[in-house]
Amino acid sequence: MRGWADRVAEELSAGHDDFAYANLAVRGRLLHQILDEQIVPALALQPDLITLNAGGNDLIFRRSDPDKLAARMDAGVQLLASTGATVVLFAGPDWGDTPVLGHTRAKVAIFNENLRTIAARHDAVIADLWALRQLTHPRMWDPDRLHFSPLGQHTIAIMVLDTLNVPTLWNR
Repeated sequence: MRGWADRVAEELSAGHDDFAYANLAVRGRLLHQILDEQIVPALALQPDLITLNAGGNDLIFRRSDPDKLAARMDAGVQLLASTGATVVLFAGPDWGDTPVLGHTRAKVAIFNENLRTIAARHDAVIADLWALRQLTHPRMWDPDRLHFSPLGQHTIAIMVLDTLNVPTLWNR
């Protein structure tokens, strides 16, 4: 399935012969794995744009602490932002009405507020999944109810492009 990142890259590449894209995401990774295993390879690519969607898998665990996760995220974002690349962070969706993830709503909200502070501190941009109310619709979710469907991925891609102020045929 083509995810939101592939769709965003397709739009960003239009008319740019020198465009290069690398998606280092691995489904199911926890925040510490992303920061420990993916930041150095990402930085080696000398990107102009870095998107970091992390922490959501951690928040599923009942003993997770959104404030501690945010402190760890802050250190990673500081490193990414020091490159001069545009850094996009993802505020998690409002899972309150979803059958599988509804119990995480309060932790996601706290983590999101921490992300806003981190973004402001490091001049990063927030792609706000919480504000995408349509993500609560069952059609936006994969049958596993843990991941987004193709329609959900498309909706997120449009929001990311809007966040980056990139006009497309999709978001006019």
